[in-house]
Amino acid sequence: MAAGTLRPANELLAGDFSARSLPSGIAFWRSDLTALCSHEQHALIDRSLMIRLLLSPSPTELELDGRRSIVRPHEIFAYRAVATLGGVSRSYAGERYQCLGLHIHPDLIADEQIAQQVDTFLKQGGDLSISMTPSIAALANELFGGRYTDKTADLLCESWALNVIARCLDSVAAAPPKRQLTPSQVQSLLRVRDFINTHASEPLSINALAKEAGMSMSTFKQKYRHYFNETPFETVRCVRLDRALAALSSGQLSVSEAAYQSGYAHVSSFSDAFFKRFGRRPST
Repeated sequence: MAAGTLRPANELLAGDFSARSLPSGIAFWRSDLTALCSHEQHALIDRSLMIRLLLSPSPTELELDGRRSIVRPHEIFAYRAVATLGGVSRSYAGERYQCLGLHIHPDLIADEQIAQQVDTFLKQGGDLSISMTPSIAALANELFGGRYTDKTADLLCESWALNVIARCLDSVAAAPPKRQLTPSQVQSLLRVRDFINTHASEPLSINALAKEAGMSMSTFKQKYRHYFNETPFETVRCVRLDRALAALSSGQLSVSEAAYQSGYAHVSSFSDAFFKRFGRRPST
């Protein structure tokens, strides 16, 4: 798709959407849309790798091949569609969705080595939520807020896309071999994830989360990390930082208040964690 700004062709969303085909063969898109009403959008997704990075404070919900996934702000969400499948995205009235995305077909990638690596990655199927590096976060912020000529934009988009793909490939290569989870275990882990999102402002312990999952603490910690590629307390920290970002962006809290509510005794520690997640220092 050629570069350009498009207006949503329906009455469900308002804002801007732009897309461009990069020289590498990767499709890049950027959206800044506000939902005018709560709704679902259905689509068929062909065999491909989809990557989404949400920059707005609120998470979004996707249902891919019947499996519900939460796309959290400032995390790389990658979905590997090994065959054509149905997808459902849900939007809620008044929510603003600022997002960068990639749509990658291995057979369209110009570099043969990268195409082979992506194809191998794609064959594993399923979704991944991967933390960003500060450089990826900083470039994402620059891409979203900057205004560039087409050639400069292509170079920046290409750099960001290849860095994100490398991050996805590295995260899988570094992970230990995975054992299959049962459907009931997956449902238990998703229930705990929802529990964390609801109760993140409260004191949470591994023991309480394991009880919520109906597992022993050791089994819970192992299976949670196996499924979500992070520890339970990494999830808690990310949710609290996401809420701190939303509160700072709206002016509801000062930086010191946000640090305290996020569980940090020192603003400097909060600032370092904030920078690691979002690629910038906290400010009001």
